[in-house]
Amino acid sequence: MIDRLVQQEIVQDTGLSQADLDTLSKQYHQKLKEKAHYTSELIKEQKKMKEYKIQVYGMDLSTFLKQLKLEVQKSKEVKIEDKAGYLHQLFSRQIETISVKKDPVILNLKFKKNNKKWQIDSNQFSVLNIYLGFYAGESNLLALKGMMDGLEF
Repeated sequence: MIDRLVQQEIVQDTGLSQADLDTLSKQYHQKLKEKAHYTSELIKEQKKMKEYKIQVYGMDLSTFLKQLKLEVQKSKEVKIEDKAGYLHQLFSRQIETISVKKDPVILNLKFKKNNKKWQIDSNQFSVLNIYLGFYAGESNLLALKGMMDGLEF
């Protein structure tokens, strides 16, 4: 799920074990499967091409991270003996309460018919943007970067 290099950095920064990180990642993915959803609408159809408008109601990563940041800042005021254990519990609690964004990420995807099978005909970024819509509630990499920059971790 999360790139291994990013995971290694998180492990170093937080003291969480790789097993803890894998567990939290699975927990986040499970919440995503339970809560995130989408709608689609056919907006253009030709014999060998279809275009859909997709509205993704993805995870509200921005609010999740803001709440997590507040909790981490509160914990700095208290001496914690088991930092990794505390962070694991904190992340786990926050994941349980994560919500879906109220406003959808709206994207268009094109499909083409190739040898009687429909295949995605949109560019790689369109597919990546759907992924970002579900996992982060953002429409593209620039929106994700802007959201992360606004958090000032």
